[in-house]
Amino acid sequence: MNTLPFVAIVLILLAGFSYRALGTAKISQKETSVLLSYLHTEKKLLNALHTSAYKKLAKAKKKTPSINKSSSKSPKHTPRKNPLSPMNLTPLFEPSCPEIVSSLFVKLLKLYYEQYSTQADLKKFAIDFTLHGKQTLQEFAQKKVPFADIKLSKLYPHSPVSRQLFYKMLKGTHLYDLQRKEGYPPFEEAFCLKEKSFSKLLHFPSLSPGMLRSIFGEEIAASILDKEASLSTQEGRSSATLSEHELLNHLHEHFPTMKNLETLIPLLDFSLGKKRKEKMVVQDMTTYIQIEKELPKI
Repeated sequence: MNTLPFVAIVLILLAGFSYRALGTAKISQKETSVLLSYLHTEKKLLNALHTSAYKKLAKAKKKTPSINKSSSKSPKHTPRKNPLSPMNLTPLFEPSCPEIVSSLFVKLLKLYYEQYSTQADLKKFAIDFTLHGKQTLQEFAQKKVPFADIKLSKLYPHSPVSRQLFYKMLKGTHLYDLQRKEGYPPFEEAFCLKEKSFSKLLHFPSLSPGMLRSIFGEEIAASILDKEASLSTQEGRSSATLSEHELLNHLHEHFPTMKNLETLIPLLDFSLGKKRKEKMVVQDMTTYIQIEKELPKI
């Protein structure tokens, strides 16, 4: 009887079992490595959180007045440092779009892109973009494209000059400083589309000084900023920006002949919204495991 085939089969089976056991061991080793990496990363994150909390607590103790505990608090909401706040263009494409919406669109186009284009080209672009945008949105509606899937980049105008300008706007510059007039923002950072149920154009508390000047004019914008500065030291005040009621009263009192006042104010959103939660992220550079946690409130 020839035993070679039998021995060969046994050896093959043993080799298969050995390979499988080796593979299982490698997987187990990898899982162990990942788990250890996760635990190590979590430990680093916890240490970083504790350090951050300790530093915040130390700063808070230094800032706490020792004599007068009822001293005025600084406002909780100071968003005028934002370089820009996106304008909602959805009302621009409505059949009953007020003229003031188109006017604001042109004003902000000039603020962002005037140094890289002429006023005439920007005005023509605004007209072309609006007309073609209306047509494109109607086509999307007929095709039942979800509104959330529609991007401004899809609403490019037909005119060759306007289209070339639009591509340049979409790209923007890598860095920009509107105050120093260096560079310009990408179009989809300066403008946005929101659901039709949201009719507001701009978030007033987030408007930069430059945007205020473009929308209200130099004199009125300066007056608004001065008023906000005077109110910012009031005890118990939660916002450094004017509320809708305060803005209306201020404009009626100091600029009673201002045009479009009653049509402009309802288009502004005065909600303060929720404060963003601070987070800390730690990553293990070997396994690229990343852990994110919210910073504790101090």
